[in-house]
Formats: sequence, structure tokens, C-alpha cells
Amino acid sequence: MKRFKNILVVLGPEGEDHLTLERAAALARLNRASLHVLVALEYLPLELSMLVTALHPQELQDIVERKQRERLDKWLVPIRGDGIAVTTSLEWSNTPFLAIIRSVLRHQHDLVIKTAQRITGPDAVLFHPTDRHLMRKCPCPLWMVKPASHPTYRRILAAVDPFPDEEPNNELNRNILELASSLAAIEAADLHVVHAVPA
Repeated sequence: MKRFKNILVVLGPEGEDHLTLERAAALARLNRASLHVLVALEYLPLELSMLVTALHPQELQDIVERKQRERLDKWLVPIRGDGIAVTTSLEWSNTPFLAIIRSVLRHQHDLVIKTAQRITGPDAVLFHPTDRHLMRKCPCPLWMVKPASHPTYRRILAAVDPFPDEEPNNELNRNILELASSLAAIEAADLHVVHAVPA
């Protein structure tokens, strides 16, 4: 799969996405691509920041940024040691998905790799709102990595929607099949192709 040259890796502040970074580094090595690691940070809600009286909100942000940079520096040492070009940034935003999309457009990334955010509780849905927004609006391919997933994939599913008279749709189908088959070959995984039609 020698097609990605400028990969964006989105890490959350929680520190659960070391596997995501390893996957991105392996893909960068394979493609001789560069990596940009973005840590997307959400501003504290106003009412919560007012409760934190011991520190000024800017001081709190500085502490969070320092901790995140320390974590990144430690994680990136072996990746840089492999000769992969890596840059980093921290983005504060009330809408992290917009910060991610802005980075894609600004730096012309050709792939985004992100850990799927965990959702717990009785009303939990399949994907976090940030992840759902990215799935619908990301201007380049998006690879969501399940937290604490297996180091390799056993099965790859490619969902296509073939209609012979719709060329833009068929171009997307070809891209999906090309990426899925390349990934299946790399991972030595089974490839399943599905097309769903209305009853």
C-alpha cells in the first residue's frame, strides 16, 4: 500500500492510543511517509474552569500541554530513531473534529488515523460524536482504531455501493477495494466485500 505520504495521527489526551501511534508508524515505514501527530484538546467548560480557583485557566492549559509534550516526546523517540519524519502539534478547541479537519486541509494530509473514543453508560452509542463527525466530513480517508485492539487484523470488511452508471461512486468503490485489499495483504487477513440493497 504505497500510496500514503503525509499521515495525520490524532491522539487524545487520555494516553490510550499508543497502539494507534504504532500502527501509524508501521504504515509510515512501509510508505516512506511523514507523520504529523496532533493531540486534540478540548477547552474546559466555563463553569468547570470557574470552579478551579487555585489556578488561572491559562496556567492549567500550560500544565496540560507540558504533560502532553512529555508523553509525546517519550513515545516518539523510537519512531524518530527509525528515520521517520515526525512533527507534532497540540490544538485547543471546543470542537475537536473541526481542528482535525483544519489540519487535514492546511497540511494536505492523505490519511487520518485516530483512536475511536470510548463511550460508556446506559445510553452509549457506537461512536463518539467527534468520531461520527469525522466519518461524515473528513476530506481524506479515515482509519479509526479500536482502543486496545489486537496488534494485527484477522478480517477486513469493505462496504461498496456499485452502480454502473454513477462514475464518482464507482471511483470511490475502486479506492475502497484497493485500500482494503492492500491492508488485507499487509495484515495477512481475510477480505470480505459487502454490498447491501434495500429489500
